[in-house]
Order: sequence, then C-alpha cells, then structure tokens
Amino acid sequence: MGFQMTVKFVYDKKIAHLQEYENSLPDYPKWFEPFVMKHLQESDSKIKNMFLIKSLDKDTFTVQPNQTIKHSSSVIDIFSSLRATYDSLDKMKCPIPALRDKYHNRFCETIDVVLIEYTKRIIDVFKKNLGTSGGLGTSCVILCNIHRVREELESIFKTMGGELLDITAKQTLEGTQKRLKDARNN
Repeated sequence: MGFQMTVKFVYDKKIAHLQEYENSLPDYPKWFEPFVMKHLQESDSKIKNMFLIKSLDKDTFTVQPNQTIKHSSSVIDIFSSLRATYDSLDKMKCPIPALRDKYHNRFCETIDVVLIEYTKRIIDVFKKNLGTSGGLGTSCVILCNIHRVREELESIFKTMGGELLDITAKQTLEGTQKRLKDARNN
C-alpha cells in the first residue's frame, strides 16, 4: 500500500492539475485493487486471530475501584486494531466511489466478524464466571464491554461516513449492531 500512496502523491502533484486530467477520475486506484483487497483480508485474519486472542488473554475483566471507565482493556485493544486498518484505508482517499464502497464493504465484513467473535468469547467468559467468587464484578464488566463495543461501532460508523455509507456497508454494520444488542440482552 506504500507504493500506492507514492503513486497517489505523484498523481496529485504532477498529473491531476494538467488540463486533460482535471475533470476525470484517475485510473491508478484500480491497479492496486487486488492488493488492497488482500490487505483487508489479511487484516481480518490478523485482527481476529492475533489481536483478538491476545487482548482477551491479557484482559482480567476487572476495573479499578473509583474508575469512571467500566469496560476492560480488550475493548480498547480490538478497536485500536480496527481503527488502524480503517486509517490505512482512509489515507488512500480513493477517488473512485465504487471502489471506495467496495473497500468499505470488505472492511465492514471484518468489523462484523471480529466483533461477533469477540462478543461470543466474552459471553463464554461471562458464563464461566457466574457463581464464582468475584463473578458478579466480572459479569458487570463484560456487560459493560458489550455496551462499549456497541458505542465504538457507532463511532466507526460515523467516521466512515454514517448515513452516507454504501447501503451494503451500512446494512452490515446495522446487522452487527443488532446482533450485539441481542447478545447483551440474552
């Protein structure tokens, strides 16, 4: 993706202002589509298989007394990874709407897979801790985690364009939001 950013820079500085290119969309983003899609697929796998597992392994699902934050560290870890992936997409500033929508759709699939997997795993922790000493505190933190995931998902939705998002991406994130709500309520 670094090479694509170099090509974008050269295009913006040397070509875009030329009269014959002023009112047209550049072709260079299409050259990089397979590489961007591969990057998104790898990010999906990396976030789900590495960051998710590591963040859950190190999470104690506790908060310190007198803290105003009621969620645990794994929520922050997961969303840091998702935001880093989105930031790399956003920096490309893809000028071709259909291609940008395709990238957003694929990224929304990543969000869905990661957050639903995260929720399933913390619900398993919740079930294991019911009835144990300290289980009530852990259970409260886990419910707060799910709530915080929903808030962070809404934030990413807005960052990506909110209501202006492609319908498929929007429906994916709305579906994720609904499944997170259902998971919290069950």
